[in-house]
Amino acid sequence: MTNLHSLWKKDPSKACNSLKACNSLKACNGLNFYFMEDNPEEAQNRKKRRQYTALVYLACLLTGIVFLVVLFTYRSPDIRFNNERVGRLTGTFRISWKDTDSGGAVRSETGNLPYRRKIPAGEQVTYSIILPEAKTSTGLFYNSVMLRALHEYVRVYLDDELLYEFGYDQSVAFSDAPNNGWLVVRLPDDFAGKVLSVEKTGYYDNYAGSLQNVYLGTKNALVFYVLSSCLPLLFVNLCIILLSLFILAASFFFKRKYTVYQ
Repeated sequence: MTNLHSLWKKDPSKACNSLKACNSLKACNGLNFYFMEDNPEEAQNRKKRRQYTALVYLACLLTGIVFLVVLFTYRSPDIRFNNERVGRLTGTFRISWKDTDSGGAVRSETGNLPYRRKIPAGEQVTYSIILPEAKTSTGLFYNSVMLRALHEYVRVYLDDELLYEFGYDQSVAFSDAPNNGWLVVRLPDDFAGKVLSVEKTGYYDNYAGSLQNVYLGTKNALVFYVLSSCLPLLFVNLCIILLSLFILAASFFFKRKYTVYQ
C-alpha cells in the first residue's frame, strides 16, 4: 500500500492501472478520496481551506452588517442635481372665456386646475391667480412656473406685463398647428402678490378648453421633473424602435427564397 501511495502521488493514472480500475472513473475517484483521507497533509490542507472559507463568509457578513448600519444611520448632504422640489400652483383660479352660444359674451367662473370646458377651437380662454411668496408655507422655493401647451397658442402675463408667448411666430413644415410641449417661464424678482394670467387659444377642438396644472419651482427642478416623468416612456419607445430595426435587419439575412412556377 505504501508503494501504491507513493505511485498515486506521482502519477494517479498509473496507480489506477495497477489496481485495474482505470476503466471505472468512479473507482479512480474513490481511490483518490481514499489516499487523500489517508494523507495527513491533505487533511490538514482541507481543514485550512475550510477555515479560510469560513473567514471569507464571516467577512462578507460583517461587511453587509456595517453597510446596513451606515445606510440607515448616517445621512450625507443631498448633492444630486435634482435635489430641489417641485410643487403645483394650488388655489382658486378665475377662468374667463367667450360664450359663443350667447353671442360671444365674456363669461367667467372660479375653479381649480385641472379644468375642462367645451370651447371651440380658435376661441381664447384665460385663467389667472395671485402668486404666493417665493418661499411658500410648505417650504417650496420657486422663481419659475411651468405649464403644458397642447397644440395651443399661449401668452403668459404678470399683471399686465407680457412675460412669454408660444406658437404665434412658429413656422412648421407640415401643419399650422402649434407644437406640443412644456413651457418654463422665469418670473421677475418682484412677482410675489401679483396676478399671473395665462391666455390659451386651442388649435383643435379636443384640446381647446383643457387647462392643465401649473407647476412651481426653479428651472433646474422643473426640467428634471419633466425628464423623470417622461424618461420611462422614452426608454420603452426606444427599445421598441431598436427591436423593430433589429427584426428588419434580420429579415434580410434570414429570408428564404421561393421559386414561383407558372
